[in-house]
Amino acid sequence: MIPSVQPLVDFSVISVEWQDADQNLITIFTDGVEAYAQIMIQNSGSFDARADIEISLTRGNNRLEDVAPNYYPNVLFLAGQSQLLTQDGNLPLFEFDASKYSGFTGQWTLEVNVKEVRPEHSADDGLWDPEEMHFIDTSHTLVVAEPPDLSINSFSASPSAPSFGDTVTFTITVLNSGDSPASGVVHLVRSGTVIDSAPFSVAGDFADTDVTFEWIVGPNIDGETPFEAELVSITPAEMEGASTEDNSASTTLDIKGKVTQPGGSSEDGGGLGNLTPFLLVFAVLLVGLGGIFFYFQRTKGDQPADEEDVFGEPAPAAPPVASAPPPPPAAPAAPQPAPQAAPVAPAAAAAVTIQCPGCQTQLKIADTRRPLTVACPGCQTHLKLES
Repeated sequence: MIPSVQPLVDFSVISVEWQDADQNLITIFTDGVEAYAQIMIQNSGSFDARADIEISLTRGNNRLEDVAPNYYPNVLFLAGQSQLLTQDGNLPLFEFDASKYSGFTGQWTLEVNVKEVRPEHSADDGLWDPEEMHFIDTSHTLVVAEPPDLSINSFSASPSAPSFGDTVTFTITVLNSGDSPASGVVHLVRSGTVIDSAPFSVAGDFADTDVTFEWIVGPNIDGETPFEAELVSITPAEMEGASTEDNSASTTLDIKGKVTQPGGSSEDGGGLGNLTPFLLVFAVLLVGLGGIFFYFQRTKGDQPADEEDVFGEPAPAAPPVASAPPPPPAAPAAPQPAPQAAPVAPAAAAAVTIQCPGCQTQLKIADTRRPLTVACPGCQTHLKLES
């Protein structure tokens, strides 16, 4: 019978993943980054055991100090299984602060020290010496790079003098002068309002990338109109103290737009809306000038033939004007009844009835003096009675 061999405990780090506070995966490490480490440790032995774990991040003589927690006591590892390193459910947090270290950028090594390994069950006591049973794993590394240094290298628009309804293409070139790749968002801004946004990513070491927007010229936009491009939400963050003035740029379009007036007309020259006031003024002037013309024509017609005009020259003779037709003759007077004989009176008081030869009005003359002149009440003709 061949005896079975059971290996003692053996510990190794089988995986490490880094994530931010929102559980997003981190692959780029720069100054200011805070990263949580998911360290998976495996016990490939045949015995359940407990151990104390100490972790650190080193580069040469530098050891990253800001690790919390960096010590995990009395961690249980079951035989043949792996265990995520946590304390009270919390992952270890690493803070990268370049101000505390010289030679901060470059490759760093994650060092996981498993020590004081002791059997979980008393039946296994004495199989190994806990003080001598320890393991150090340095198989996982990361690179701390110089932070990105982003800028807008160019900002252009085509066409630069669009009209109403045209489509304008904006092109923003993002340049990264830093070592580490970066990502972020570009905002397109008009009059202080963000009108469009787009994500971008760019490699390091002076790489660049283009971001484009398309925008249609709408109504009520006319003349010189400024636009601005802005870089925001940059990850990882740019180095502390880096200038952010080059994270924005501006350009101006000369828009020949369509501006709607309160009455519904527009200033694009496509209708009579603009001409209406001028046409009204012209019509008023035309009527006024016509009235003046006819007034002077009539005045000149009333001038005598020898009258001079305003320049001292004889005024031209007015064309003959047809005279108005004579009024129709008055209707003949209705026949009057024969006058009745006056009552007998003294001769001095006798009355006389006469007929006006002009208007045929009969006049009764009571005055018997002769000669006598009377006025006809109908036509004012003076009549003289001799006898």
